[in-house]
Amino acid sequence: MRRVVNFNENQYNRKLNELENQVKSFNECATEVAELTQGKITDVNSAKLSIYAKQKTGFVDLSMSLKALGLQDIHSRIRNVELSGIAEDDCMVLADGVLSIDRACLKDVFTTYFNESDYELIDELNGLVEASKGISSYILQNAIQFNRDGGLSINKARLNTVLQQMRRSQRMAK
Repeated sequence: MRRVVNFNENQYNRKLNELENQVKSFNECATEVAELTQGKITDVNSAKLSIYAKQKTGFVDLSMSLKALGLQDIHSRIRNVELSGIAEDDCMVLADGVLSIDRACLKDVFTTYFNESDYELIDELNGLVEASKGISSYILQNAIQFNRDGGLSINKARLNTVLQQMRRSQRMAK
C-alpha cells in the first residue's frame, strides 16, 4: 500500500467540477444528436454527423446540409466538445456512448506519494513517535536532533539508552 504525502483537495474539487460540466455537455450532445438523427448517430462525432447531413440532403456544402436539417447548433457544440479533448482524458470512461469520470483515477492525479525508499525512515519515525509517548521532551532532545538544513538525525544509541531507562523506570514504578 502506498503512503500518501499530500492530497490536494482544492485542485481535485476544481478539476472535478470542470470535468462534471464537460461530461454533462458531452452526454447532452450524445442524447440530442441521437434524437435529431432518429438514432442513426449515437456518439459525439462531428465527422459522422457531417456525413449523415450530406447524405440526407444530397448537398455538397456542409453548412447548407446542416442548416437544412437544423443540425448546425448541435454540430458546433459537438465540435467544441471534440476540441476540449474531454473523451481522451485518462480519467474518463466512455461506455455505451455515455461518458463518466473515474474518480479514483482523478484522486490519484492530485495525490503525492512517498517513494518506497522512504518507507524505512517513516517506519522508524512512527516507532519513535510511539516510543516517545510518556517520555519527557528533555530526554527526546538528547536522542533526536534537528539539523540546520531542516533534516532530522536520530542517535540510535542514545535513543536505545533512553528507551531502556524509560522501561526500567516503568518497572520500578510497578
